[in-house]
Amino acid sequence: MQVRSAKILGMLPADREDIAAATTPERMTIQAIAEDARAFCFYTLQLESNFANTGQGFSDSPAGLTPEQLNEFQSLFREMEHKAHEFHLLALQLQEALYANRQTMLIIPSSNPYTLAKNRDEGKNTQPWISLQAVLHDTLPSEDRLGNGLLAKFDETSINRVRSSWNAITSAYRSRNSKAFDQAESDFLEALQILGPKATEARDSAIGQTISSTNRDDDVMQYTAYPEGKAYSRILAEIKYNDSKPFQYTAVFSFLALIAFALSFGADKVKRIALYSGISTLIIGLLWTVYGFYLRVTITGWAPVTNMYETIIFVPFIVSLLAAWFLLTPIMLTGIKDSWRLTASPFLKDIPLFNEARELTEQQTKRFVANTWTIAGYVVTGLRVLLIWALFYFLTQVPYGDGGRPYIELWPSDLSSLNRIGVWAVGFLCLLLTLWIIPRFILAAIVSPALVLQDYFRRKNDKASSKKAFDEMHKRRFFGIGGTFMTGIGGLVLLLSNTLPADAQIVSENFSPLQPVLRSNFWLTIHVLTIVASYGAGGLALGLGNISLCYYIFGKYRPPAGSVEGGAWRPPEQCASLAQYCYRSIQVAVLLLAIGTILGGLWADVSWGRFWGWDPKEVWALISLLIYLAFLHARFAGWLNNFGMVAGTIAGFSMIMMSWVGVNFGLPLLSDTGSVGLHSYGAGENAGRAISSVILIVVINWAVLAIAWGRYKVGITGMGKRIVAAETVESVIEQAVNLGSVPLKEINLPQTHDDTSDKNGESNQ
Repeated sequence: MQVRSAKILGMLPADREDIAAATTPERMTIQAIAEDARAFCFYTLQLESNFANTGQGFSDSPAGLTPEQLNEFQSLFREMEHKAHEFHLLALQLQEALYANRQTMLIIPSSNPYTLAKNRDEGKNTQPWISLQAVLHDTLPSEDRLGNGLLAKFDETSINRVRSSWNAITSAYRSRNSKAFDQAESDFLEALQILGPKATEARDSAIGQTISSTNRDDDVMQYTAYPEGKAYSRILAEIKYNDSKPFQYTAVFSFLALIAFALSFGADKVKRIALYSGISTLIIGLLWTVYGFYLRVTITGWAPVTNMYETIIFVPFIVSLLAAWFLLTPIMLTGIKDSWRLTASPFLKDIPLFNEARELTEQQTKRFVANTWTIAGYVVTGLRVLLIWALFYFLTQVPYGDGGRPYIELWPSDLSSLNRIGVWAVGFLCLLLTLWIIPRFILAAIVSPALVLQDYFRRKNDKASSKKAFDEMHKRRFFGIGGTFMTGIGGLVLLLSNTLPADAQIVSENFSPLQPVLRSNFWLTIHVLTIVASYGAGGLALGLGNISLCYYIFGKYRPPAGSVEGGAWRPPEQCASLAQYCYRSIQVAVLLLAIGTILGGLWADVSWGRFWGWDPKEVWALISLLIYLAFLHARFAGWLNNFGMVAGTIAGFSMIMMSWVGVNFGLPLLSDTGSVGLHSYGAGENAGRAISSVILIVVINWAVLAIAWGRYKVGITGMGKRIVAAETVESVIEQAVNLGSVPLKEINLPQTHDDTSDKNGESNQ
């Protein structure tokens, strides 16, 4: 049986002495191994065809088999055909691997059609390109007796021209002849430009004979065609990306902005310059990151959250973006609110639940007269109707994928169960909300920059208004500190990771094929971007929470306010503002988490046929949402003081880390298969190191929280200090006033939000 199997595959038995002597590693060359690999390709392809024909033969001529036996035979032969096909694919990959290494330069499209199939195995990471080493050293078509080599389908004259020009390059380099080197380099480039299009034609011909039109990955085919037209622009984008390395500067911009924000605590002459410098540096860093995202999106054609590396970039970006938003709210909010009012439809003003055209405020009437607001409302409503129609058509009429199903169905296609009807109802409700809100949001976003600029020039001529806006931004500098600190840490992690050897990196910045389940730019954009953005909002809350912990540990506790002797001392006054900022950040995180979870359910229904399956990723996203909601509700109900709100930022982000990193890196370590659930994508190598690092960071953060809690409990007791009664304080003030040393109007007793009285989260400062 061993001899028979070997002959089927075109090999001799392994115990033959001459074969054993020739195939020992030290005696074999790359060319010899390549020849064996070509034989594998040829005979496995024959084996696959034989199994297919034999199985079909049983169907055409049952030979007295019962129907049950016939089905069993056909099933077994289909399985053998499938296994032979897998064997054939491995043989093809073996040929490519012979010439591949980490320094390989890929120059022309591969003739292996299976690297361009939609159902290709991404785990094998097969390359749709052929390396320079293969072009230079693999067997020429005329010498390939089986016709299964890497170059078998290419033009031999073009290959020889590439080889001769390369030999001229190496000869000129060794002789240090610069003139000859330049000429040879030009000849080499010209030879590749001739070979490349011919290789693309050969590749397309092989695909046409092997892969059905519905199973071809047209996007990858276009990208891997020899650089021409649109595909060439993607190649240029990749060159720019590799040269500029945009994300390596994330930490630099963040820490520069952090230094500037820290200096804004200084004297009046310094704080204005420092604050504006911090904001400017923060915005420049954001724009530079956007440029990096633009390059990656241009290269891959997908939203920039397809793997762990990209999410580690995107989360700090959202942290900085939200920090900039909260910082600039004092100078932008009025213009944004007015642009939202300007896009309100006047047709709905008499309908209570749908009335958008609220009564104009005094400030709005100063901006525009009432007729202007009304006319603008009618004009914008017309534009809004057009956008609603376009969005409705895209979501409900445009076919999605090969099945021709729209993104959202107007009528449930399956009425067999209440669950299916419920899933449809959720999607339909999302459609209605989208049609109602998104067109208005787009129009308001277009109008708002003009109104924000109008407010800017108005404040420029009003010193009092300008000072008020600056003071409000200066109070919010904690957003800048927390945001840039968290972004800087994220950028530093990537920077340090990229300096490690390739096999030691926790995540890799290299572009990798997208998992089949993620190949929907629509759902990838609206679901994954939303969920990952919620991580950024939670990260900003965590940064603010840790700043607050520093104040609780190192800050100066204040004497109690009020008239009760022996009352509790109050934490540093900054803690109240920071708790409120944490509250706002968590609100954003909850909104994004809720929207992202619902959208994820709709995508899961499209991909896997169910809205919710208690997959680990789904479960931990839900836990994160519930934890944040619990703290928000407790704060709103008055059950949590400022310290409790800060603790909520750490508890919530710990759950996010489990959803983000733990499910991808941690849970697979506990599984025999190395993957857990349907969301087992996005993980990188060196999972053990990744999860241990994250656990260490989380444990340290909880330890700091415990230290802050102990300091807080000791601090509010006054640490044994004697409390001065309120009557004594009032008598001192009265004496000072009677002596005329202090004007009464300049005396202000402390009135601040503290952790021992008001717990509703509203600052009294």
